[in-house]
Amino acid sequence: MFKKISLFLMLITCSASLFAQNERDFQKGVDSLSAIKDTVVLNKKLAALREGNESDLILLANYNIAKELPYQPVLELIEKRFPNGDIAYGRQVERLIAEKDLQKKLQMLEALKKQYPNKDKGYAYAMVSHAYADAGQFDKAMEYLYKTTGYYRLTAWAMFGYTTNPVSLAKAEQLVDKELKNGKISEEQQNLMLNLKRYFLEKRQDFKQAVIVTKKIIDLKKGKDQRENDHYTILLAKSGQYKLAFPALEAAIKQGTEDEDIRDNYRIAYQSLYPNRNYKAHIDSINKGLQDKYEHTYNNSIAQKLIKIKAPEFELLDVNGNTVTLETFKGKTMVIDFWATWCGPCKAALPAMQQLVNKYKADTTVKFLFIHTNELPGDTQHVKENALAYFKSKQYDLPLYLDLKKGERGNLVAKAFKVSGIPHKVIVDGNGYIRFSSVGFSGSTPELIAEMSAAIDEIKKLN
Repeated sequence: MFKKISLFLMLITCSASLFAQNERDFQKGVDSLSAIKDTVVLNKKLAALREGNESDLILLANYNIAKELPYQPVLELIEKRFPNGDIAYGRQVERLIAEKDLQKKLQMLEALKKQYPNKDKGYAYAMVSHAYADAGQFDKAMEYLYKTTGYYRLTAWAMFGYTTNPVSLAKAEQLVDKELKNGKISEEQQNLMLNLKRYFLEKRQDFKQAVIVTKKIIDLKKGKDQRENDHYTILLAKSGQYKLAFPALEAAIKQGTEDEDIRDNYRIAYQSLYPNRNYKAHIDSINKGLQDKYEHTYNNSIAQKLIKIKAPEFELLDVNGNTVTLETFKGKTMVIDFWATWCGPCKAALPAMQQLVNKYKADTTVKFLFIHTNELPGDTQHVKENALAYFKSKQYDLPLYLDLKKGERGNLVAKAFKVSGIPHKVIVDGNGYIRFSSVGFSGSTPELIAEMSAAIDEIKKLN
């Protein structure tokens, strides 16, 4: 899925409106090809696409992605045969973005302008603007920002939030303030400027002002964006306005939908408002009530959720470089958690998973595997150290395994288990059958513990 989106992101640099329509059209084409059962007919169709126009080759690339076949050679063929087309242009822009040297980036931009005089250079200009901001050349950054229009102007502004240069950050904030005083900017641009302003305020921990800005964002969205409402609550707590923040924080805790930020701020707010009360006893009581409720639900229903699919063969590295396979865990109940350090829901679920590891620590028939997969581009060399550092920072004691990308073949273990999104939890019985599979995280630690415990206990009976 990520690769497919990446391919279409090349097209979005050419036409945002074309993007949505093309994605639908290509998906229909992929579905049509996938429906062909006759291998001879299918191969003829694929061969015809290979000799066709640019759209035919883009369809072929998307088909290969869907079927986990090599697709880069198809993209290279498109670029070679249609050097002035959308894909070739998109790949050139990607190279410009990846280039670290500012002067080389500028040379690549000039080459783009010559080769593609009629293409919108907005995204390229936005990235050059960002590069100048990082270099501390703010005037040049603004010069290139003002070469953009529409969507790309918003992109260029947004990139100031990622600049690492403090001088550029300060100047960008001054301009954001100026833009916010301009009563003629669009609602979309006003929303972006308010978000940038809040980013600057949070970066220097001015949470009281960030609360005021967030209230403006909420009003702009008429209170319909729950993420903004939650952000507002967190900022109230961080700014010391505990009485205002507490009702929403406690409601989230009692619903079992708290995330790590909410848990931390609820604890701080509770201890500030009720210094003479025992917070641990209080939170344990809430969690016990939720746990009992969910245990009753899942103990009575988990058997109906169990499946029976032969688990795939796989090879996996532990953090010491040792290889483990499906055979390694024969006779054991294997609890697998596919996750990544960049994945918010994955990390939000780890406190529950740590409690599960603790619960079954003395049970030698249950083995946990926390498999880091789907690393971001360029991160493959640092996955192990980043994952271990994250575990250490949170004091997690979780057995880490690495499913690193193998070139175009990608993350092979995740593919073998047909992981389409993370977090993805799988339980394999001692006979090598997948008995339970769950994607995502509801946000409730007690619910996840209850569901996984019920599944593990039921599956252990099958070994």
